[in-house]
Amino acid sequence: MPQVIDLIRDRLVELQSQQVDYRNLVPTYHLMRNPQEYRHNTLNAVVARQLSQRGVSLHPGESIRYVITDAQARDPHARARPVDFMDSSCGYDVEKYAELLLRAMATILQPAGLDQVQIEQRLTQPQAQPLVWQIPLDWFTPIHRRDFAKAG
Repeated sequence: MPQVIDLIRDRLVELQSQQVDYRNLVPTYHLMRNPQEYRHNTLNAVVARQLSQRGVSLHPGESIRYVITDAQARDPHARARPVDFMDSSCGYDVEKYAELLLRAMATILQPAGLDQVQIEQRLTQPQAQPLVWQIPLDWFTPIHRRDFAKAG
């Protein structure tokens, strides 16, 4: 399990340092209704409206793809951008993607007995040191039958 925690820690560091290409952070969502029928400013609704305002015709069941730019922004349109209208200068919401990563890993690791709180606790512990095994190379030299004959 320590290697998994180290992997999560490494991915979080990459996210926090903005080293992850935004194109690797793009989930696909399916619309439940027409863009104008959404009543709340969920990320799906905001992006569906953005696409609709740009002339993209969307209907329930269709897929949209976007990058979360600032999930807590006051302006709903600043919260996410359709991936097709995104560029690297926009950036992404590090905190939101870190939260999504931890939530996904908690789902995966739940059968192993780890929930999100436990994962977060383990992330605060020092990174596991790799085990280094020193096995003498002469252990792997070929053994021939004649070597046994000489010994006897």
